[in-house]
Amino acid sequence: MSDRHDYLALDWVRGEIQETLNQAQQALEAFVDNPNDSTRMRFCQTHLHQVCGTLQMVEFYGAALLAEEMEKLARALVDQRVGNVADSQETLMRAILQLPPYLDRVASSRRDLPLVLLPLLATGVLPSNLTQVRLAEAMPFILAQGVGVGLVSSLTYAIAIARLGVAKCAAIGSLAPAIAAVLAVPLLHEALTLGTILAVLIICAGVMLANRPKE
Repeated sequence: MSDRHDYLALDWVRGEIQETLNQAQQALEAFVDNPNDSTRMRFCQTHLHQVCGTLQMVEFYGAALLAEEMEKLARALVDQRVGNVADSQETLMRAILQLPPYLDRVASSRRDLPLVLLPLLATGVLPSNLTQVRLAEAMPFILAQGVGVGLVSSLTYAIAIARLGVAKCAAIGSLAPAIAAVLAVPLLHEALTLGTILAVLIICAGVMLANRPKE
């Protein structure tokens, strides 16, 4: 089945993600130089949370998985819940440096493949708490992202193509990042920045133009 990711949306946010990762890296380096300043580590966690939210908004779950695990490790460092601080800091730095090349690969190959990250997560090269997750905790994500996103959405999208046509479905599908950004405000308590608002308006205008009746 075809890949329905919005790679144009990814291209729009890649620069923002890179800048935010740079800020996270700088905050982590400052914390390494001054371990008593936990504020720097909190800044790092906040930046990683922003990266994770952005990737989830544009529905690139492989990259979002990595960002989420990075945020969890940063939180563990803030709460002093790691056995070896130096090793954890080094692992987090490797992960921060690994995400941009992964996004470059996604953009060039037009494939977001979470399986590429699994060996890195399993061997500890990248941070992960997946082995500590119970089935009951994972079930909502299995149902939502496995059954919902993987099965139900694919089936309904195929039905929509049959009834509306490929062109209209592709145009309407571009609304996904805009809808996610708007829903994130009441559901995730995210703030709409001016850039995001402008992007939502541009996306909506583009969809309306693409679907206007031909004269």
